[in-house]
Amino acid sequence: MATRAPEEPVRRGAVGAVSNRKLMSRQPLAWACAACLATSLAWSSAAFAAEGDAEEQPAEPPSEVALKLEQALKQIEQLNYTEGQQMLLAIIESGKANSEQLSKAYFGIGEVEAALGNVVESTDAFYLALMIQPSTLFPAGGSPKIRERLDEARSRVTEVGALEASATLAGGVLQIRLPNDPLKLVKDIEVSMTKSSGDVGTAKLEPKAQRVEVDSDVTSIRVVLHDETGNELKAIDVDAAAGNDVNPSTIVDKPLIWERWGLWAGVAGAFALGGTYFMLETGKLADDINAARSGEEPNLPLANNLEDRRDRVGLYSVVGFSLAGAAAVTAGALLLFGDDAPAPAGEDTPTEARLLPSFGPRHVGAELNVRF
Repeated sequence: MATRAPEEPVRRGAVGAVSNRKLMSRQPLAWACAACLATSLAWSSAAFAAEGDAEEQPAEPPSEVALKLEQALKQIEQLNYTEGQQMLLAIIESGKANSEQLSKAYFGIGEVEAALGNVVESTDAFYLALMIQPSTLFPAGGSPKIRERLDEARSRVTEVGALEASATLAGGVLQIRLPNDPLKLVKDIEVSMTKSSGDVGTAKLEPKAQRVEVDSDVTSIRVVLHDETGNELKAIDVDAAAGNDVNPSTIVDKPLIWERWGLWAGVAGAFALGGTYFMLETGKLADDINAARSGEEPNLPLANNLEDRRDRVGLYSVVGFSLAGAAAVTAGALLLFGDDAPAPAGEDTPTEARLLPSFGPRHVGAELNVRF
Protein backbone atom coordinates (compact mmCIF):
# COMPACT_ATOMS: atom_id res chain seq x y z
CA MET A 1 0.00 0.00 0.00
CA ALA A 2 1.58 3.17 -1.17
CA THR A 3 1.75 6.08 1.09
CA ARG A 4 1.39 9.71 -0.04
CA ALA A 5 3.59 12.36 1.22
CA PRO A 6 1.74 14.98 3.16
CA GLU A 7 0.86 17.93 1.00
CA GLU A 8 2.60 21.11 1.84
CA PRO A 9 0.14 23.77 2.77
CA VAL A 10 -0.33 26.36 0.11
CA ARG A 11 1.20 29.71 0.88
CA ARG A 12 -0.92 32.13 -1.03
CA GLY A 13 1.16 35.05 -0.01
CA ALA A 14 4.30 33.49 -1.46
CA VAL A 15 2.58 32.59 -4.73
CA GLY A 16 1.23 36.15 -4.98
CA ALA A 17 4.65 37.57 -4.36
CA VAL A 18 6.20 35.34 -7.02
CA SER A 19 3.49 36.31 -9.50
CA ASN A 20 3.98 39.97 -8.71
CA ARG A 21 7.74 39.64 -9.18
CA LYS A 22 7.23 37.90 -12.57
CA LEU A 23 4.78 40.58 -13.64
CA MET A 24 7.17 43.32 -12.58
CA SER A 25 10.01 41.65 -14.46
CA ARG A 26 7.90 41.40 -17.64
CA GLN A 27 6.64 45.00 -17.56
CA PRO A 28 9.70 46.55 -19.32
CA LEU A 29 9.40 44.01 -22.16
CA ALA A 30 5.66 44.67 -22.46
CA TRP A 31 6.22 48.40 -22.54
CA ALA A 32 8.89 48.01 -25.22
CA CYS A 33 6.58 45.85 -27.36
CA ALA A 34 3.77 48.34 -26.95
CA ALA A 35 6.05 51.19 -27.95
CA CYS A 36 7.21 49.33 -31.08
CA LEU A 37 3.61 48.53 -32.01
CA ALA A 38 2.57 52.16 -31.56
CA THR A 39 5.53 53.36 -33.65
CA SER A 40 4.71 50.89 -36.42
CA LEU A 41 1.09 51.97 -36.45
CA ALA A 42 2.15 55.62 -36.59
CA TRP A 43 4.51 55.03 -39.52
CA SER A 44 1.88 52.96 -41.35
CA SER A 45 -0.70 55.67 -40.85
CA ALA A 46 1.71 58.29 -42.12
CA ALA A 47 2.59 56.18 -45.15
CA PHE A 48 -1.05 55.57 -46.01
CA ALA A 49 -1.78 59.25 -45.51
CA ALA A 50 1.10 60.24 -47.82
CA GLU A 51 -0.03 57.72 -50.41
CA GLY A 52 -3.56 59.02 -50.17
CA ASP A 53 -2.33 62.59 -50.59
CA ALA A 54 -0.29 61.56 -53.63
CA GLU A 55 -3.29 59.85 -55.15
CA GLU A 56 -5.53 62.79 -54.37
CA GLN A 57 -3.14 65.28 -56.02
CA PRO A 58 -4.61 66.25 -59.40
CA ALA A 59 -2.61 65.38 -62.50
CA GLU A 60 -1.03 68.15 -64.51
CA PRO A 61 -3.74 69.63 -66.72
CA PRO A 62 -3.27 69.18 -70.46
CA SER A 63 -1.91 72.11 -72.40
CA GLU A 64 -4.01 74.34 -74.60
CA VAL A 65 -2.52 72.76 -77.72
CA ALA A 66 -3.29 69.24 -76.44
CA LEU A 67 -6.93 70.17 -75.79
CA LYS A 68 -7.33 71.75 -79.23
CA LEU A 69 -5.69 68.76 -80.88
CA GLU A 70 -8.07 66.38 -79.11
CA GLN A 71 -11.06 68.46 -80.15
CA ALA A 72 -9.86 68.59 -83.76
CA LEU A 73 -9.41 64.82 -83.95
CA LYS A 74 -12.90 64.32 -82.52
CA GLN A 75 -14.29 66.58 -85.22
CA ILE A 76 -12.58 64.43 -87.85
CA GLU A 77 -13.98 61.24 -86.29
CA GLN A 78 -17.43 62.79 -86.51
CA LEU A 79 -16.77 63.54 -90.23
CA ASN A 80 -16.70 67.30 -89.61
CA TYR A 81 -13.70 67.64 -91.91
CA THR A 82 -13.80 71.40 -92.45
CA GLU A 83 -13.94 72.28 -88.75
CA GLY A 84 -11.31 69.72 -87.85
CA GLN A 85 -8.93 70.85 -90.58
CA GLN A 86 -9.25 74.50 -89.57
CA MET A 87 -8.46 73.63 -85.96
CA LEU A 88 -5.41 71.63 -87.02
CA LEU A 89 -4.14 74.47 -89.19
CA ALA A 90 -4.59 76.84 -86.23
CA ILE A 91 -2.45 74.53 -84.09
CA ILE A 92 0.31 74.49 -86.71
CA GLU A 93 0.24 78.28 -87.07
CA SER A 94 0.20 78.86 -83.29
CA GLY A 95 3.90 78.02 -82.91
CA LYS A 96 3.26 76.30 -79.55
CA ALA A 97 3.12 72.64 -80.54
CA ASN A 98 5.80 70.13 -79.66
CA SER A 99 7.11 67.60 -82.16
CA GLU A 100 4.55 64.92 -81.30
CA GLN A 101 1.61 67.32 -81.46
CA LEU A 102 2.88 68.85 -84.69
CA SER A 103 3.22 65.44 -86.32
CA LYS A 104 -0.31 64.49 -85.22
CA ALA A 105 -1.66 67.74 -86.63
CA TYR A 106 -0.09 67.11 -90.03
CA PHE A 107 -1.28 63.50 -89.90
CA GLY A 108 -4.84 64.64 -89.17
CA ILE A 109 -4.73 66.99 -92.15
CA GLY A 110 -3.54 64.07 -94.27
CA GLU A 111 -6.54 62.03 -93.15
CA VAL A 112 -8.91 64.86 -94.04
CA GLU A 113 -7.37 65.36 -97.48
CA ALA A 114 -7.43 61.62 -98.16
CA ALA A 115 -11.11 61.46 -97.22
CA LEU A 116 -11.84 64.37 -99.55
CA GLY A 117 -9.96 62.69 -102.41
CA ASN A 118 -7.09 65.22 -102.57
CA VAL A 119 -4.22 62.89 -103.40
CA VAL A 120 -1.35 65.39 -103.57
CA GLU A 121 -2.33 67.36 -100.46
CA SER A 122 -2.87 64.17 -98.44
CA THR A 123 0.50 62.71 -99.41
CA ASP A 124 2.28 65.98 -98.63
CA ALA A 125 0.68 66.20 -95.19
CA PHE A 126 1.63 62.60 -94.36
CA TYR A 127 5.11 63.35 -95.70
CA LEU A 128 5.52 66.19 -93.19
CA ALA A 129 4.16 64.07 -90.35
CA LEU A 130 6.63 61.27 -91.10
CA MET A 131 9.48 63.72 -91.57
CA ILE A 132 9.02 64.85 -87.96
CA GLN A 133 7.99 61.50 -86.44
CA PRO A 134 9.19 58.64 -88.69
CA SER A 135 7.77 56.02 -86.30
CA THR A 136 4.16 57.05 -87.01
CA LEU A 137 2.09 53.95 -87.80
CA PHE A 138 -1.04 53.33 -89.80
CA PRO A 139 -4.04 53.97 -87.52
CA ALA A 140 -6.26 51.07 -86.57
CA GLY A 141 -9.41 51.03 -88.64
CA GLY A 142 -8.01 53.44 -91.22
CA SER A 143 -9.39 53.47 -94.73
CA PRO A 144 -7.52 52.05 -97.74
CA LYS A 145 -7.15 55.60 -99.08
CA ILE A 146 -5.24 56.62 -95.97
CA ARG A 147 -3.04 53.53 -96.18
CA GLU A 148 -2.23 54.20 -99.83
CA ARG A 149 -1.34 57.85 -99.26
CA LEU A 150 0.64 57.02 -96.10
CA ASP A 151 2.63 54.30 -97.86
CA GLU A 152 3.48 56.69 -100.68
CA ALA A 153 4.62 59.34 -98.20
CA ARG A 154 6.69 56.76 -96.30
CA SER A 155 8.44 55.74 -99.51
CA ARG A 156 9.36 59.39 -100.13
CA VAL A 157 10.75 59.72 -96.62
CA THR A 158 12.73 56.52 -97.13
CA GLU A 159 14.33 57.99 -100.25
CA VAL A 160 15.39 61.36 -98.80
CA GLY A 161 15.52 60.47 -95.09
CA ALA A 162 13.75 62.00 -92.11
CA LEU A 163 14.79 65.07 -90.15
CA GLU A 164 18.01 64.28 -88.26
CA ALA A 165 19.86 66.34 -85.68
CA SER A 166 22.49 65.72 -83.02
CA ALA A 167 24.22 67.71 -80.30
CA THR A 168 27.54 66.83 -78.67
CA LEU A 169 29.52 68.63 -76.01
CA ALA A 170 33.30 68.38 -75.99
CA GLY A 171 35.91 70.67 -74.53
CA GLY A 172 33.41 73.31 -73.49
CA VAL A 173 31.96 73.65 -77.01
CA LEU A 174 28.48 72.44 -77.95
CA GLN A 175 28.40 71.21 -81.54
CA ILE A 176 24.97 70.96 -83.17
CA ARG A 177 24.68 69.09 -86.45
CA LEU A 178 21.86 68.84 -88.96
CA PRO A 179 22.94 65.94 -91.15
CA ASN A 180 19.58 65.76 -92.89
CA ASP A 181 16.89 68.39 -93.33
CA PRO A 182 15.66 67.86 -96.89
CA LEU A 183 12.66 70.17 -96.55
CA LYS A 184 14.60 72.93 -94.74
CA LEU A 185 12.14 72.82 -91.87
CA VAL A 186 14.58 74.08 -89.23
CA LYS A 187 14.55 77.87 -89.13
CA ASP A 188 16.21 78.49 -85.77
CA ILE A 189 17.84 76.57 -82.94
CA GLU A 190 17.23 77.36 -79.27
CA VAL A 191 19.83 76.31 -76.70
CA SER A 192 18.87 76.45 -73.01
CA MET A 193 21.58 76.03 -70.38
CA THR A 194 20.97 75.62 -66.66
CA LYS A 195 23.82 76.48 -64.29
CA SER A 196 24.52 75.02 -60.87
CA SER A 197 23.21 78.24 -59.30
CA GLY A 198 19.83 77.70 -60.95
CA ASP A 199 20.21 80.45 -63.53
CA VAL A 200 18.94 79.58 -66.99
CA GLY A 201 20.41 81.11 -70.12
CA THR A 202 18.94 80.85 -73.62
CA ALA A 203 20.64 81.38 -76.96
CA LYS A 204 19.01 81.61 -80.38
CA LEU A 205 21.02 80.28 -83.32
CA GLU A 206 20.53 80.15 -87.04
CA PRO A 207 20.78 76.74 -88.72
CA LYS A 208 24.19 77.71 -90.15
CA ALA A 209 25.64 78.74 -86.76
CA GLN A 210 25.90 75.44 -84.92
CA ARG A 211 28.59 75.96 -82.29
CA VAL A 212 28.12 77.43 -78.81
CA GLU A 213 30.58 77.81 -75.96
CA VAL A 214 29.44 76.28 -72.68
CA ASP A 215 30.61 77.43 -69.24
CA SER A 216 32.04 74.90 -66.83
CA ASP A 217 29.24 75.43 -64.26
CA VAL A 218 26.46 74.42 -66.67
CA THR A 219 24.64 71.32 -65.40
CA SER A 220 22.04 70.69 -68.11
CA ILE A 221 21.63 71.62 -71.76
CA ARG A 222 18.55 71.35 -73.95
CA VAL A 223 18.57 71.97 -77.69
CA VAL A 224 15.26 72.61 -79.46
CA LEU A 225 14.83 72.93 -83.22
CA HIS A 226 11.98 75.23 -84.33
CA ASP A 227 10.10 75.64 -87.59
CA GLU A 228 9.16 78.95 -89.16
CA THR A 229 6.23 79.55 -86.77
CA GLY A 230 8.09 78.46 -83.61
CA ASN A 231 6.80 74.90 -83.25
CA GLU A 232 9.16 72.31 -81.82
CA LEU A 233 10.52 69.97 -84.47
CA LYS A 234 13.01 68.10 -82.32
CA ALA A 235 14.37 68.37 -78.77
CA ILE A 236 17.74 67.04 -77.62
CA ASP A 237 18.97 66.78 -74.02
CA VAL A 238 22.76 66.94 -73.69
CA ASP A 239 24.75 65.51 -70.79
CA ALA A 240 26.70 68.55 -69.66
CA ALA A 241 28.77 66.67 -67.06
CA ALA A 242 30.14 64.19 -69.58
CA GLY A 243 31.11 66.89 -72.05
CA ASN A 244 32.86 69.15 -69.56
CA ASP A 245 35.04 66.30 -68.35
CA VAL A 246 36.79 66.09 -71.70
CA ASN A 247 40.24 67.61 -71.88
CA PRO A 248 40.33 70.22 -74.67
CA SER A 249 43.90 69.25 -75.54
CA THR A 250 42.72 65.76 -76.53
CA ILE A 251 40.22 67.04 -79.07
CA VAL A 252 41.40 67.05 -82.66
CA ASP A 253 39.48 69.28 -85.05
CA LYS A 254 39.99 67.43 -88.29
CA PRO A 255 39.56 69.57 -91.39
CA LEU A 256 36.61 68.75 -93.56
CA ILE A 257 37.10 67.48 -97.09
CA TRP A 258 36.47 70.87 -98.68
CA GLU A 259 39.10 72.43 -96.40
CA ARG A 260 41.95 70.43 -97.96
CA TRP A 261 44.09 72.23 -100.50
CA GLY A 262 44.66 69.07 -102.53
CA LEU A 263 40.96 68.82 -103.33
CA TRP A 264 40.86 72.33 -104.75
CA ALA A 265 44.07 71.77 -106.69
CA GLY A 266 42.39 68.81 -108.36
CA VAL A 267 39.29 70.90 -109.05
CA ALA A 268 41.45 73.61 -110.62
CA GLY A 269 43.11 71.04 -112.85
CA ALA A 270 39.77 69.60 -113.95
CA PHE A 271 38.38 73.03 -114.84
CA ALA A 272 41.60 73.90 -116.67
CA LEU A 273 41.34 70.73 -118.77
CA GLY A 274 37.72 71.53 -119.54
CA GLY A 275 38.59 75.08 -120.55
CA THR A 276 41.42 73.84 -122.77
CA TYR A 277 39.10 71.39 -124.51
CA PHE A 278 36.53 74.07 -125.28
CA MET A 279 39.28 76.44 -126.43
CA LEU A 280 40.48 73.84 -128.98
CA GLU A 281 36.91 73.30 -130.10
CA THR A 282 36.57 77.04 -130.63
CA GLY A 283 39.59 76.97 -132.94
CA LYS A 284 38.17 74.06 -134.96
CA LEU A 285 34.85 75.84 -135.32
CA ALA A 286 36.64 78.98 -136.53
CA ASP A 287 38.30 76.93 -139.30
CA ASP A 288 34.94 75.44 -140.27
CA ILE A 289 33.41 78.92 -140.44
CA ASN A 290 36.17 80.14 -142.72
CA ALA A 291 35.72 77.10 -144.95
CA ALA A 292 31.96 77.65 -145.14
CA ARG A 293 32.37 81.31 -146.08
CA SER A 294 35.36 81.11 -148.46
CA GLY A 295 34.36 78.10 -150.52
CA GLU A 296 33.42 78.15 -154.16
CA GLU A 297 29.81 78.13 -153.05
CA PRO A 298 29.58 79.94 -149.67
CA ASN A 299 27.12 78.36 -147.27
CA LEU A 300 25.95 81.31 -145.18
CA PRO A 301 23.31 79.47 -143.07
CA LEU A 302 25.90 76.89 -142.06
CA ALA A 303 28.41 79.60 -141.28
CA ASN A 304 25.88 81.42 -139.07
CA ASN A 305 25.07 78.23 -137.16
CA LEU A 306 28.76 77.52 -136.66
CA GLU A 307 29.31 81.06 -135.37
CA ASP A 308 26.56 80.62 -132.78
CA ARG A 309 28.09 77.35 -131.69
CA ARG A 310 31.56 78.92 -131.54
CA ASP A 311 30.25 81.68 -129.26
CA ARG A 312 28.71 79.15 -126.89
CA VAL A 313 31.81 76.97 -126.82
CA GLY A 314 33.98 80.02 -126.29
CA LEU A 315 31.85 81.01 -123.31
CA TYR A 316 32.33 77.53 -121.85
CA SER A 317 36.08 77.93 -122.25
CA VAL A 318 36.09 81.28 -120.46
CA VAL A 319 33.97 79.92 -117.62
CA GLY A 320 36.22 76.86 -117.27
CA PHE A 321 39.41 78.91 -117.03
CA SER A 322 37.76 81.36 -114.58
CA LEU A 323 36.68 78.55 -112.26
CA ALA A 324 40.11 76.96 -112.56
CA GLY A 325 41.70 80.21 -111.46
CA ALA A 326 39.35 80.57 -108.48
CA ALA A 327 40.00 76.98 -107.40
CA ALA A 328 43.76 77.48 -107.79
CA VAL A 329 43.66 80.59 -105.58
CA THR A 330 41.67 78.66 -102.97
CA ALA A 331 44.12 75.78 -103.05
CA GLY A 332 47.05 78.18 -102.64
CA ALA A 333 45.42 79.93 -99.68
CA LEU A 334 44.69 76.64 -97.94
CA LEU A 335 48.22 75.42 -98.62
CA LEU A 336 49.85 78.55 -97.22
CA PHE A 337 47.55 79.32 -94.29
CA GLY A 338 45.84 76.02 -93.50
CA ASP A 339 46.80 74.23 -90.30
CA ASP A 340 46.92 70.48 -90.72
CA ALA A 341 47.39 69.81 -87.01
CA PRO A 342 45.67 71.52 -84.07
CA ALA A 343 47.70 73.72 -81.80
CA PRO A 344 48.76 72.16 -78.48
CA ALA A 345 46.91 73.31 -75.39
CA GLY A 346 48.21 76.57 -74.01
CA GLU A 347 49.83 77.76 -77.25
CA ASP A 348 48.62 80.48 -79.55
CA THR A 349 46.39 79.46 -82.41
CA PRO A 350 48.35 79.52 -85.67
CA THR A 351 47.24 81.22 -88.83
CA GLU A 352 44.30 79.30 -90.18
CA ALA A 353 42.29 79.24 -93.38
CA ARG A 354 38.91 77.60 -93.70
CA LEU A 355 36.66 77.26 -96.71
CA LEU A 356 33.00 76.89 -95.81
CA PRO A 357 30.30 76.05 -98.37
CA SER A 358 27.36 78.41 -98.68
CA PHE A 359 24.01 77.18 -99.93
CA GLY A 360 20.91 79.20 -100.60
CA PRO A 361 17.63 78.97 -102.48
CA ARG A 362 19.16 80.50 -105.63
CA HIS A 363 22.90 80.24 -105.22
CA VAL A 364 25.69 77.85 -104.37
CA GLY A 365 29.04 79.25 -103.32
CA ALA A 366 31.87 79.11 -100.84
CA GLU A 367 33.29 81.45 -98.21
CA LEU A 368 37.02 81.62 -97.49
CA ASN A 369 37.92 82.65 -93.93
CA VAL A 370 41.56 83.40 -93.11
CA ARG A 371 42.42 83.95 -89.43
CA PHE A 372 45.79 85.40 -88.44
